[in-house]
Amino acid sequence: MEDNNNICEILKNYVQEDKIYKPYNIIDNNKTCVSNENKSNNNIPYDNIQSYNMSYDNISTYDFTYDNISDISDEEINKKYPKKNKSFVKTSIVSAPTCVYNEMKNKYIECSLGFDTTIFSYCQYISYLITHIQTYLQGYHFIKVMGNSSSHIALECFLQTKVNIILVTEEIKKNNLTLDQIIQFIVDVIQNRYKKYHKNYGIVIIPDGILKKITQFKKLVTSIIHIKTKFIENKINILTDLQNILSKHLIKEQQEFFKTLPDFFQIQLLEEICSQQFHVITITYK
Repeated sequence: MEDNNNICEILKNYVQEDKIYKPYNIIDNNKTCVSNENKSNNNIPYDNIQSYNMSYDNISTYDFTYDNISDISDEEINKKYPKKNKSFVKTSIVSAPTCVYNEMKNKYIECSLGFDTTIFSYCQYISYLITHIQTYLQGYHFIKVMGNSSSHIALECFLQTKVNIILVTEEIKKNNLTLDQIIQFIVDVIQNRYKKYHKNYGIVIIPDGILKKITQFKKLVTSIIHIKTKFIENKINILTDLQNILSKHLIKEQQEFFKTLPDFFQIQLLEEICSQQFHVITITYK
């Protein structure tokens, strides 16, 4: 690695070390470059590779997660990486993102890699749980399945296993449901099942990315980030300071909502926001 231009030659032994890991262990992903935070000296930024006259025609990377492209707008990408004259660019990076969420569909993508296998594995475990519940006839089980910005996996598992309740993130966003309304929906279904069929057991499927679709929650996170940035300068006791300051500067509605969250979740949320790995880009709610 050269100090002046921050360039390194990609040798076979260098790539071999990270062969079994993700490609972004070697090359910075889009999100890191756009946010301009926590750049590792061992990584190669995209803009440096594209800017200098190298002998490579292109660099192809595979098995990138969908997060590398999902949370960054076209405006942010164009601002960070302005278009250049193609005749002067010899090196380009071709990233082939892969995900199991079945979200990327166009004429170039025939199928989503791993989607069917993921559905098969989840449905297999859900079927075991259904057998267990029908044996003991008591208790509700909540299953959190993989999901990013869609509920494709959760919905497919529901269609194949016919469980009792499923939360669809697209519908939550469309109807602008609050956390209380979602909880009340689950409670109503449980009560109706007991009144009509005398069944006090069942299964609930919850997609992993459900909090991203609750506008009420995302506004709370945005306010906490603003308060942390504006009122906290000392990073030594940042979590303790943030807990004390929130009660003074959060609006009444958000303060009441924050108090309804379990104590362990409040602490985990604040720790996540205070961590250096937290990206503000991921919680935009427009």
